[in-house]
Amino acid sequence: MIESQITQHRTPKNRRRERILLWAILLIGFVPRLLFPTLSEFKLDEATVARRALAIAYQGDLPIEGVGASVGVANLPLFLYLIAIPLRLWNDPLAAVVFVCILNSAAIWACYAVGAAFLSRRAGQIAAFLFAVSPWAILYGRKIWVQNLPLITLGFIAALLVTFVRRRPEALIWAFAGAAALVGLHLGGLAFLPILALTLVLFRRDVQ
Repeated sequence: MIESQITQHRTPKNRRRERILLWAILLIGFVPRLLFPTLSEFKLDEATVARRALAIAYQGDLPIEGVGASVGVANLPLFLYLIAIPLRLWNDPLAAVVFVCILNSAAIWACYAVGAAFLSRRAGQIAAFLFAVSPWAILYGRKIWVQNLPLITLGFIAALLVTFVRRRPEALIWAFAGAAALVGLHLGGLAFLPILALTLVLFRRDVQ
């Protein structure tokens, strides 16, 4: 109710200011992530990802496991297949770096979109700004590594919110897809499965 009243009192001047502020936040976040991609960290792990993704793109390799995790087991290979897409278009590891930078820059807008849709525009602006200027988010947003795709995490959260806050049960399939993608990218994505299970238990009456 409060949000709807605020929306009704938004003048064209206020809407223009909000758009300018959002574009400024996006610019602040996009520039450090996309500027000078050749300065991104590139060590053995990143080289391994690029090498195996190139094998998918040009040699027809179809791996069933991804790069090794620190716990001694291999991750699932979804990230390798994802990185193979830009490498197929441009046979240079820099293509993978730019691709990851673009995805992680898009996550800034996703922060705003989720916050504005389910809380308020101000909350979306604050979330987007904090994510845009976070030093660690910038550093890892330029790194080819399987844990660094917050856009997928935001998609998973948004799907749950649409399902149970907006009460659109058909969106639950996207929550399952998001959870599967998170696990497919990195084994750390298993941490989201209890969240999904707990949500299904708490809102079991809304689940068909």
